[in-house]
Amino acid sequence: MAKMVGLSRNLKLPWLNQVVELTSGEMDENEIKEKLNEYLSFEIGSPTNIRKTREILMCIWYYENPYSDKLRPEARRLIEKYPEYALQIHWCMMLAAYPVFVDMCKLIGKMTEFQDEITLAQLKQKLFDEWGEQQHYTILSISW
Repeated sequence: MAKMVGLSRNLKLPWLNQVVELTSGEMDENEIKEKLNEYLSFEIGSPTNIRKTREILMCIWYYENPYSDKLRPEARRLIEKYPEYALQIHWCMMLAAYPVFVDMCKLIGKMTEFQDEITLAQLKQKLFDEWGEQQHYTILSISW
């Protein structure tokens, strides 16, 4: 059986920062989702794509996960204290939340040892080899 990918939307640094801000307060899950929907709707037109993007952001910064749960309090503290390192902290949280992101980073590292440039098609093929072909498999892009 193929592993679950689950990371199939484009993510932007301001969106990640927004979810940290929203999940740091006293709002419940539904309130956070409502606020995120509103925030994302300024850049994403499709309600389906808003929902999918929101769920990825929630998985990184809100939903329970044995790895993320251990890191989340310290990650929040670090973002508050060192906002200039938010990108690196989000990256760590994505590694904890999504095993496919770990494998993608490893593959990029291995591939760049042997070639100066890699294509998205090459990366996808390596991920397919590792994870199996998924019916809906999109390699995300992260706009920093």
